[in-house]
Amino acid sequence: MVVAPNPSGVPVVASFITGTSETTYASGKKDSNTFSCANWSTEHSSIFKAEGACTFTNQNGDKASIVSGCDYTNKDQTESDCWGGLMGLTGSITGKTGTMAWHSVVNPDGKTGSAAGTGQWN
Repeated sequence: MVVAPNPSGVPVVASFITGTSETTYASGKKDSNTFSCANWSTEHSSIFKAEGACTFTNQNGDKASIVSGCDYTNKDQTESDCWGGLMGLTGSITGKTGTMAWHSVVNPDGKTGSAAGTGQWN
């Protein structure tokens, strides 16, 4: 984690995470991926409370990025509603774009969590 002082008096807090996740599609198909993300708090002028950028690679080798914005939905900031833009980087999704929306929950351990939402490639 990085905490950077800011002239506004509200520091920007950034965190970095890597890991694996499992996706279950509406059809019931399951996939897993590896990901690398950076997330940071925003200025008061932003429409979001946090923003982030991730890249992920699915089991089949397809790689994509997500650039997102989130708003916390509870006082402890362990739950949030997020919206993001997708961009396909390699494999069958190269050059494709898309959108996602999801609700995420961080578990008490601060290291694991879950998310449920929807998205689609254009």
